[in-house]
Amino acid sequence: MPSGKTLVLSFLISILSGLFIFPGLACGMNDDDCFLSLSNDFLPASEAFTSVTDSFAQMNICLAAEDFTDGYYLIKAQAPQELQANLQEAGISPSLSTRIIAEYLLWKPELKRLVLIPTDSIPILTEEHREQTECLLLNNNIIIFRLRFFDCYLPGDQYSLFVTGIQNEGRWVIHEWQWINETTQLHR
Repeated sequence: MPSGKTLVLSFLISILSGLFIFPGLACGMNDDDCFLSLSNDFLPASEAFTSVTDSFAQMNICLAAEDFTDGYYLIKAQAPQELQANLQEAGISPSLSTRIIAEYLLWKPELKRLVLIPTDSIPILTEEHREQTECLLLNNNIIIFRLRFFDCYLPGDQYSLFVTGIQNEGRWVIHEWQWINETTQLHR
């Protein structure tokens, strides 16, 4: 499929995926009683967290700027299909990898390359976040991680990063992530 058609398809999938409910919303993801500290050494959650943080690290490698040309940051993958394959190999679900390409990258025909769209950084989980991360195990194959951030943009604000991991063929993959402003919910 030509690159232009792939980007249009990626954009459409991104819009359609936004219409579906993030799994945690249906499970009361803001309910503090449901989430457990990841530091409790709960083995399935710990294994899932390690796999998810490894996937985020690989994603960062895939999206790392390799060169700066004509005002654009170029990444290693030259075509959307190549990047999508690399992200899926890294442990990102097909739907999320499509959304990442649609939201954070742009095809520049004159360069015949993908370039990064200047934006705020992409929120991720790292191993350093283990002690602050909470989890909600929905079943043996679905887990939601929550990491809270305070005073991000203004004093007193609160944001949460929610990452849904799904176990697929014995491997945890990042199915979805959401960056949610919870400041307004705190003042209700």
